[in-house]
Amino acid sequence: MRKRYTEVEEKLMKDISNNLKKILKEKGIIQRELAEKSGLSTSAISDYVNGNNLVSPGKLQMIADALNVSKGDIDPTYKSDFVVQEGGVSYGIEVKTKFNPFEIFELVDKYTDDEIIEKYHHQDDGGTLTEQQIRMHLQHVRFLKTQK
Repeated sequence: MRKRYTEVEEKLMKDISNNLKKILKEKGIIQRELAEKSGLSTSAISDYVNGNNLVSPGKLQMIADALNVSKGDIDPTYKSDFVVQEGGVSYGIEVKTKFNPFEIFELVDKYTDDEIIEKYHHQDDGGTLTEQQIRMHLQHVRFLKTQK
């Protein structure tokens, strides 16, 4: 039985799927070749390319390395200008932050979502993320922690 995903996770899987399809087409690589180059199974690659499963950060890095692209080229949450949209409408308020998605792995066990958002909301050191983007990262991290 497949895991049920949130609406945000489903959108992310669709974006990752579209990006992978585009990169594979541009590079003339088929899924089997990507599986061989990345060291992942063909079924895992197929799930990511078809938007059936959410890719973990480690596997995303393996895929990005095999394709010689950045993680942000595949997963838009790794881009600083990523905005969660539904029906063409952007959510959230902009916050200033040097946001490190991997730092969230440590924070989710210690703080509530609102406390983490407050932490980043009060930083003023360059990059911008919306509150919704931070919430999406938090959801993604909680999902990934269940996959260990």
